[in-house]
Amino acid sequence: MKRGEWLFPALLLGLLFAGYGLVPLPKSREKTDSFGSDRSGKKVFFDLASRLLPGVSRSSGSLVPEDPEADVLVLLGPARYPDRAQWQTLHDWVSEGRALVFAAKWQDPAVDLEPFGIEIVPAPEEGDEGGEEAPDPGKEPEAPEIETDLVDLEGGHVDWRSFGQIRYTDPKGTIVVSSGGYPQVIWQPVGEGIIIVAASDFIFSNLSVIEPANAVLAFRILEHGTPAGPVYFDEGLNQAGAPKVVGVLLEGPLRLPTIQLLIVTLLFGWMVSRRFGPLVRKGRPERRSLVEHAEALGSLHYKVQTGASLLGSYLEYFGRDLGLAYRTGPKGSELQDVRTRGKDAKETISKALRASKSRSLDRARVATVIRSLAALRQEKK
Repeated sequence: MKRGEWLFPALLLGLLFAGYGLVPLPKSREKTDSFGSDRSGKKVFFDLASRLLPGVSRSSGSLVPEDPEADVLVLLGPARYPDRAQWQTLHDWVSEGRALVFAAKWQDPAVDLEPFGIEIVPAPEEGDEGGEEAPDPGKEPEAPEIETDLVDLEGGHVDWRSFGQIRYTDPKGTIVVSSGGYPQVIWQPVGEGIIIVAASDFIFSNLSVIEPANAVLAFRILEHGTPAGPVYFDEGLNQAGAPKVVGVLLEGPLRLPTIQLLIVTLLFGWMVSRRFGPLVRKGRPERRSLVEHAEALGSLHYKVQTGASLLGSYLEYFGRDLGLAYRTGPKGSELQDVRTRGKDAKETISKALRASKSRSLDRARVATVIRSLAALRQEKK
């Protein structure tokens, strides 16, 4: 195998191993949605809510559920926060008598729910005088004692992890959970509906819900929205925040078709890049002779019956050698013999001039006249 040809077999084996799972592909993101089974996913909490409440499902087609009977919408640490227009849409939807349960990403808690008059900001570190600089998301915060009336905290310790705190302006808002003196969960009426906002989504994660006390508190927060109808977990914002193109093609059900397409492309490139048989040297192209050109031109004039035109072109091109020139006469400008010469030469020139004006001229006569002119021209040189 020549140098460089080992690259195609190596790539092919790598794609085959990746297709069978022998070579794991790097994940573009850690799934934190209700499908995610990792430590930061919400699948366990979704399954818990599905068992304890009727009509729990997912919504991904639009920001608000298309079901007119939808009663509660749950947004738990979405990959992308709603923009101001989307918050307004949610506000209008909630004010019609529905409930929204929203939890910010616990390691990125800065979000402004402007139409609701609620804002989640980073909590100041100990020792800061009112500072709001976010702590390092890489380290886990200490879990101070929390205060809540939703569950009996004497039965177990709740692991509440949060880097944020909630600010609200509505006097009807009620603090449901607080930690270290900072509001962590609030309940607030909005028109005929209500909104429940949590400063951290950690309590809803798989890592948290496996602890009984955390699972009870997480469900009580959802239950505080008084669900009386279908409950929907939003996945549209998670899909909108997910990486596009490469990330989507290498995840989920599209992984195997993508690898198969890459294998077909690789095999096609490998086949096209190889030659079959020895190299064939390029031969020098044969030069066409002048005789072939003359024969081809003569055949063309014969087919279209333009022998007189060919004869006229000959006389015009070699007119100086033959002693011809344009002179103005009764019929306009035309080639005439202007040189004194012998009787035979003069007769040859006259025949040629008459033949060039003829409309019907066979090829034999054209050939005879051109041959005689060529001989006359050669004698004068």
